[in-house]
Amino acid sequence: MGQEYEPYIYAALMSATVMIVLGTKTEYYNSTWVKNEWSRFLELKKENKNKTLIACFKNMSPYEMPMEFSAFQSFDLNKIGYVEYLVEGVNRVIQNSKRKNGILPNEETSEVNRLAANAETFMRLNEAQKAYELYIEMQNRYPEDYRGWWGVPYVQSERLTRLDNELASEMQNMVQHAITVANPDKAKMIQEEWKDYIRRLQEQNKRLKISEAEEEKNNYQNQIAGYSDVSLEISQKREQADMLQLQLNELKPNIEKLSKPHDFRLSFIACIVWVLYICVTENIMDGVFTGVVIFSLWGIFYRGVVWRIESLTKKPMLRKKQKEYDDIALKKQEIESCIADLGKQKYTYETCVNKIRELEDYIQELRG
Repeated sequence: MGQEYEPYIYAALMSATVMIVLGTKTEYYNSTWVKNEWSRFLELKKENKNKTLIACFKNMSPYEMPMEFSAFQSFDLNKIGYVEYLVEGVNRVIQNSKRKNGILPNEETSEVNRLAANAETFMRLNEAQKAYELYIEMQNRYPEDYRGWWGVPYVQSERLTRLDNELASEMQNMVQHAITVANPDKAKMIQEEWKDYIRRLQEQNKRLKISEAEEEKNNYQNQIAGYSDVSLEISQKREQADMLQLQLNELKPNIEKLSKPHDFRLSFIACIVWVLYICVTENIMDGVFTGVVIFSLWGIFYRGVVWRIESLTKKPMLRKKQKEYDDIALKKQEIESCIADLGKQKYTYETCVNKIRELEDYIQELRG
């Protein structure tokens, strides 16, 4: 008498997986101490999903029970065999709770242990496919056992020695399932082993990236082997081309001048004026006769003297100037072609040098 029961009640509420609430009237469910206990149990259930409340009623309608019980299984104690149904329901809830916590009934524990042991044996015998099939069977039959989820990636990765990005991506979900269903100690062990696997995979990826970057860097270095910065040479070649262009500009007017035929228009006009003058001052017949003589003499002079002089003097000079012009133009063309080749070489050189610098920075970044 006089003993404090609250600590015992609280301990029972905390440890109980199932609470059975029985009533024959609504007011009994809602009485102060009864409601206090089932209300606290429902609050604890929000934090622990494995807890379950079973409502039992007798000599009343289930709709007369508290609204909070509507989401839970209920039993009518007026029905025959309610005890067996109630016991079966309680056992089912407890077994499901144990399964969620990774605890199996004895006969199932023995079977899952046998499957796990066989899978491990096949692993030692290097029978990976048979071990894989057993772990898959464990996943299907005993999804609450972490060994089935952890075993498959363990087999696929050849005991976590096969470092492969695609494989790691495929295994990620199963590893997370294993961590989820395992007890805290096993989950921590899986997390540490998986973390180490990912670390080794990342290190391998880093080494591969460094190797690829080094190879690419060497390729660029080979491309510019023997090359140098040709900017100064290009500048000198352009100066030479500009000087040659100046020479061409000086020669061109001379060639155009030498290429033009003798301008006989002024002398021809002078002859016409003279003939008209005679026609006006003397008479027309004298003018005509004089015109015939003058134009005959003009034609003989122009054809026999002027044209021959031009043939002997201007044409050789024109050929000489034209050859000089062509030689300079050809030389300028060769220099411009050389500048174009040097420009390509410069572009290749600068591009390769920039790529080499970028790769060196990238390699340095990977190496930390």
